[in-house]
Amino acid sequence: MTETPITELPPRILKQMDDVPSVPTVAIEILRLIEDKDATMDDFANVIQLDPALTVKLVRLANSSYFSQVSEITTLQRACSLVGLNTVRLMAVSFSLMDSLRASESGPFDYRQYWRRSSVLATAGRTWAKATGSSLADAAFVTGLVTHIGKLALSRGLARKYNRVIARSEGGWPSLGYEREVLGFSSREIGSTLLRSWKLPALIHRAVATEDDPDSPSSNEEPQTRELISIMRLAGYCEELICDPAKGSVIAELEQRAQADYGFSTSRTEEIILSLQAELGRTAEILAIETPSRVDVAGILKQAHQLLLTESLSVAAEIQEMKFQAKKLESRNIELSGKAYTDSLTGLANRAHFDQALGVQIEQRSGGVVSGSLGLLMIDVDHFKSFNDNYGHQVGDRVLAAVGQALIRATRQADLAARYGGDEFVVIIPGETPSGLEALAKRIRAAINALQVPIDGRSLSVEVSIGGCRAATVTSAQDVERLLRLADECLYQAKTKGGNRYELYPTIELPQVGGVLPADAIRSSR
Repeated sequence: MTETPITELPPRILKQMDDVPSVPTVAIEILRLIEDKDATMDDFANVIQLDPALTVKLVRLANSSYFSQVSEITTLQRACSLVGLNTVRLMAVSFSLMDSLRASESGPFDYRQYWRRSSVLATAGRTWAKATGSSLADAAFVTGLVTHIGKLALSRGLARKYNRVIARSEGGWPSLGYEREVLGFSSREIGSTLLRSWKLPALIHRAVATEDDPDSPSSNEEPQTRELISIMRLAGYCEELICDPAKGSVIAELEQRAQADYGFSTSRTEEIILSLQAELGRTAEILAIETPSRVDVAGILKQAHQLLLTESLSVAAEIQEMKFQAKKLESRNIELSGKAYTDSLTGLANRAHFDQALGVQIEQRSGGVVSGSLGLLMIDVDHFKSFNDNYGHQVGDRVLAAVGQALIRATRQADLAARYGGDEFVVIIPGETPSGLEALAKRIRAAINALQVPIDGRSLSVEVSIGGCRAATVTSAQDVERLLRLADECLYQAKTKGGNRYELYPTIELPQVGGVLPADAIRSSR
């Protein structure tokens, strides 16, 4: 019997459920208005006022410190006018859904924990969006409120089976991995499918669908969706920090992610975490949820750092063991699943991994296992010596680590980004078109230009030169050597022209290539 793909399971599972959360009448009408491009603020207000509880929440929101209103707002029309149409649309749907779900609470599912986590995640999402200067604060708040709705749906629709999963989970809150192991899918997949069926904005249900794995595929998403996913990952760490017992590793991961994605220092990250204390109180007031307002964020942060100190020796021992084991792994078929050699500073593949990956490409293509083009990009950090000379080698290492993380975010899963040596990096790009190669070069340059490396209260920007080439076919090691030489020559030209640019040689038939690159054949851009 053919196994059903996971992507087809959630809609099928939802249809089989006995009891699935439904959208309340007011929310349905609001969702209809969202689809209507001509809908006005008055149209939304006329629907919202049919639900007294929803009206009260929106008035509370308008009077909260989120909007810094001096005089008290007492009418729904003034509240809607103050917070704006987009906020009214998003908050009205989420508040309406909350009231509907809370009204039908029953069974062994821990609703108290559900609302605690949802409100913490929503508050943290809004807080991180504001801290990063994002315009998606309201969307982050709503995403946080509905992220865990899949667990609630499973507790109702597959109660007997999911209750066993809950009973075997620490704290009664199953991890996504354990859900997938037992059920074949996760609550996030169910939740995203449910939200999509309710016609919530794609921005929100796509962010819910992307799970906590930092390497989960988001490069194909719209820019706003990628931005929201990045914000909600930080918010997810805050939820774990506040609601889960294992806090030491979480605080370390949160600080690393905030530094890698936004250049935030440890002290800046802690400021944002501490600000959640007041924000949770505001959320509790608006949503009439008591628990989060009692959270001692400062105490939790202190406890997390203490646990991190006690865990550091065992973690260091584990890391050393992992490095030792990694050196013993020698396989011709290199996989990106963590079995390959890794550069410890940047997190990228190291030179040995890169060389072996090229060998695999040659072997597979010469044997007819794989066909199609092969591209290479060579990347060099501009003026890298000045980072070491002016600020010290530790800052230079920070720059290299940040560039490595930018490359991970900018490249596809099929690509292999590696540290070639020193401040040089290289990317293997199989099966890409000429325009795709240029788009990747642009994306990498933009991602690195956007970096802000913190140093003594200020930030350093980073620029790179990129050289690239693409071969229509590759059949031998000599072909790859020529590809490397052409990419390196393009990199040299980019550096010669002042740096912070890319130079690309167009598609070539490698057997015909030789000598110096013709200048008019190169595509370049600043």
